[in-house]
Amino acid sequence: MDFTVCNNFFNVTDEQALSAFKGGKCFGGVVAKEVNKESRNSKITKKTETGESKNTPVRQVDSKEKKKTPRNSITMMLRNMIWRSGRWKSCGFNKWVMEFAPEVVLLQAGDFAFMYELSRKVAKRQNAKLVIYNSEGYYFKDFDYFRSSGIAKMMYPVFLSDLKKALRRTYACANYIIYLCDELTKAYAKEFKVPSETIYTASDMAISPAITENREFIISYCGNLGIERHKCLIEVASILQEISPELHIDVYGRAREKRVEDELKACPGIRFHGFVQYDVVNQVIAESDLVLHVESFDDFYKEDLKFGFSTKIADLLSSGKCFLLYAPDCYACSKYLIENEAAYVVSEKSKLKDTLVEIVNNPQARGKYRQRALKLAEKNHRSQKNVERFQRVLCDVAMVVGESK
Repeated sequence: MDFTVCNNFFNVTDEQALSAFKGGKCFGGVVAKEVNKESRNSKITKKTETGESKNTPVRQVDSKEKKKTPRNSITMMLRNMIWRSGRWKSCGFNKWVMEFAPEVVLLQAGDFAFMYELSRKVAKRQNAKLVIYNSEGYYFKDFDYFRSSGIAKMMYPVFLSDLKKALRRTYACANYIIYLCDELTKAYAKEFKVPSETIYTASDMAISPAITENREFIISYCGNLGIERHKCLIEVASILQEISPELHIDVYGRAREKRVEDELKACPGIRFHGFVQYDVVNQVIAESDLVLHVESFDDFYKEDLKFGFSTKIADLLSSGKCFLLYAPDCYACSKYLIENEAAYVVSEKSKLKDTLVEIVNNPQARGKYRQRALKLAEKNHRSQKNVERFQRVLCDVAMVVGESK
């Protein structure tokens, strides 16, 4: 919880809500600001380089604790039922809302039907305006994006119907919607006539020279390695090796599955560095000749993530570096870069080698999209501008509330 942004938090976990649902006491509630962080931190033993705590006995974790509840239509409906019971509110939620007396309720939209209902009811009870930030296209997913089987798969239409009903009712009461990207804004605008706008992810990435004085041609990927992105990186790396055995992709990111890490390490054209801090990412990008972003060509992900817009897009555009996106042209990020002519976009493997040869062998080609990329970053991805835009929306809505009162 970031007390530099907010100073009044009310926190209830799923476990606490479940305890209250079963008839126990809910131990959630108002979160007090930590006045003395040093005294708290002194109680936490520092870790050694190996990750083990000094002078601290290792806690034996029951294997049952490690097992996560699977996300599927049944578990999601059960979760909704627990929260809809309202028993978790016994820890003082209604009193906190009354004392706080919000003029604007801001909802981060997701696939949890109860949150739509809660935000709508709080806004109505407090005579407050309702603003929604929506970065997902769950409303349009008529397929089981949980990829479940058996009864859970059969129950997906019931789950989706409940979610869509909750979203429609909440949108009917909403005063303003903010979306992550234009593709999402356009899709929802066809369904709902609610004032809205797009505010893209922002970046504080410093602009770097287009050409670096490297002893070798440096190609970097910094980001998420899930959703089969590593397969695309391996494809790019294999083609780079065809061009020259000296060409590699330096990959920075956390591989949450050992399978993914093993496959990356086994690829001759990839140097896998694992997870690094954001300041290291900034340095890596600044020292690169070519920065990559990739998205899966798998049919499931092309549908599931078509509205997806990676946070790395803002960083790579802002850097001023030669930027190549290797992804199907159906993704929101692909359409965005193609329409704005802000980066190399390759959507067919057959065209990948020619593009890479041009970038590697022709320094002028690396600057082809630089000015348009920087112009787009200045327009849509500057942190301070986007913060001010978001705050303007909230303040404008709040002023309407003040005038109505």
